[in-house]
Amino acid sequence: SFCTLLDTLMKEIVTVQVGGCGVLLGRRFWEGVCHERGISSDGTCEGDAWGGQYRNHELFEEGRDGRLVPRSVMVDDDTGSLDALEGSSEGGLFRPDYAVRGNGSIGVWPKGKYNADTAETAFDVCRKQAENTDRLAGIQLCHSIVGGSGSGTGSALLSRLREEFCDTIVMTYTVTDAKPQEAWNPLGPYNAVLASHPLVEFADLCVLIDGKILRQDRSRDFTRGCFTDTASVMRAVCCNKTYGLRKLCTTVVPFPRLHFFIPTYVTARETDPLPLRCLVNRAFEPKSFLFPGYGKTPFTAALYVHGRSVSHHHVSELAQNAIPHAGPNMWLPDKVTSAIAESDTASVTALANDPKSMYDYSHAMGECFTAMFRKKAYLHWYLAEGMDEMEFTEAESNMNDLICEYNWSSVNGSCCLEDFEEEGDYEEED
Repeated sequence: SFCTLLDTLMKEIVTVQVGGCGVLLGRRFWEGVCHERGISSDGTCEGDAWGGQYRNHELFEEGRDGRLVPRSVMVDDDTGSLDALEGSSEGGLFRPDYAVRGNGSIGVWPKGKYNADTAETAFDVCRKQAENTDRLAGIQLCHSIVGGSGSGTGSALLSRLREEFCDTIVMTYTVTDAKPQEAWNPLGPYNAVLASHPLVEFADLCVLIDGKILRQDRSRDFTRGCFTDTASVMRAVCCNKTYGLRKLCTTVVPFPRLHFFIPTYVTARETDPLPLRCLVNRAFEPKSFLFPGYGKTPFTAALYVHGRSVSHHHVSELAQNAIPHAGPNMWLPDKVTSAIAESDTASVTALANDPKSMYDYSHAMGECFTAMFRKKAYLHWYLAEGMDEMEFTEAESNMNDLICEYNWSSVNGSCCLEDFEEEGDYEEED
C-alpha cells in the first residue's frame, strides 16, 4: 500500500539525552510526541501504529507485543534523573538497557570529557540504536553546557558521533545561561566555553535555550510573550523539528560555523483566536523567544505552523513580510523555510538564526570566561582532572574567533575568516 511504501522510505532519528537537564528535556519531548500521536505511557497505540497521519518508524522501534519503544539513549553520571524517569508514569515507555549510568556527579567539563567509560558506553548504545535503523536520518542531542555531564560527556559523545556518523545530520538542543553573571553554577562559564568548540565543529545545527526560562514557572499568556508551562513550550519546540533534518539544515544554515538558532513559540487562545498573521508577526518578537534575541534581524529562519486550512504560499508570504529585507542580509533570496501541520489550535514555532543575538551571548560568555581565567578562579578543579592551562587559552581563542565571525556577519551580512585577516582589525564597527 501507499502507507507501507512511505514507511519503507521513512528515515529514522535517534534521540540522545545527556545529563540531568538533557534527560528532563528528552522526557518532555517524548511526552509531547506520545500525546501528539495518541501513544500511551506503556507504548501501546490506538489503531494502526505504523499507518495513519504519523509515521512512527521515524522516532520509534517496534518492541515486544507490538509496543512502540522510543529510539532514545539516556546518559547521566548522576543517576537521580534516570531513577526519577524510571519511577514516573512514562518509565515503562523506555528500555532500561538504553540508559547509561556513570559513577556520580561530575560538575566540571574535563571529568566528563575524559571519562572514557561513560562516553564509550553511551556511544556503543547509540551505535546499537543506529544499527537498528534502516535509513538513519539524523541524531538529536539534548543537553546543558552549564553543568559537567551535559558539557563534558556531551562533548565527548558529540565527537565520537561525528567521527562514526560523518554523513548524518547531528542537531542539538543546548541549554545555557544567556547572561553568565546569572548562572546557577559558578563554573558555568568555564564549562560553556569549553563545550562551545565541539558544538561549532561537530554539530550541524544547535538550538539554544536560556536556562533561566526553564528554571522559572510563572504565568504566561503565550499570545503576549510571558512563559509559564515550560514543558508545553519545550514539547512544541522539540517535536516540530524532527521532520526533514537535512532539509532544515541545508536551507537555514548559510555558513557552516554559524549554526546556532533561537527558538520561539506562540499560540492562540481558544476563547480569543488570533489571525495567523498576528501569530507569525509575534513569533519574531523578542518577548516570544526562549533566548534573548532581537527577532527582526535573522539571517534565516524555520517556521512551523499548526492550524486548519493553511497553505504554504500564505505562510511563506506572511513570514517574508514579518522579517524585513533591509539590512546587511538582504542579499539572501529566501530567508524563511516553512512547514505546516493540521491542528485544531493555531500555533507558530520558529527557529531564528540571529547573528546579533549570538554575538551578544558569545561576547558576554567570553568576557566572563576571560575574567575568571585571568584570576585563575576555580581553575584548580580543572587542573586536578588533568587539564592544562593551554587548553583554557585555546578555548578562549576559539570563542574569540566565533565572536568575531558573528560580529562581522551581523554588521556586513557575510562571514569569512579571510575577511578578518584582510581587515586586520577585529573591533566592532559602528
